[in-house]
Amino acid sequence: PANTVMINNGIRCREIRSVVLDCWKRFKDIMGS
Repeated sequence: PANTVMINNGIRCREIRSVVLDCWKRFKDIMGS
């Protein structure tokens, strides 16, 4: 069970990170930097 939780958290973190990076890229595009 503990391993499953760790894996699920890792996947969630990776998803969040990709979403944040996506938003950051879009933000920089809008700011034109």
